[in-house]
Amino acid sequence: MVAIPQGYAHLNAPSRLLEGLVAAGRLRHGGNRALRWMAGNLVWDTDGAGNVKPSKKRSSERIDGMAAGVMALGRYLVHAEVDDPAPRLW
Repeated sequence: MVAIPQGYAHLNAPSRLLEGLVAAGRLRHGGNRALRWMAGNLVWDTDGAGNVKPSKKRSSERIDGMAAGVMALGRYLVHAEVDDPAPRLW
């Protein structure tokens, strides 16, 4: 198990990557209704520097799947090739 700090410093880059994957239509979830519901509930927290991270407090309902996805992308980025930060998994 790997501990993942929940601050902006560790969650901003994977949050931005998730946003980019969704905007580009590169995130496929197989029609998973629970994930679609959680994505619809997701609200971002933003700090003064413009960094973002998922906000469980500000979200209307559960966002656990989306938060887990952000953390998984964060681990991916730790091991990604410097030349290609966009995952080819989706």
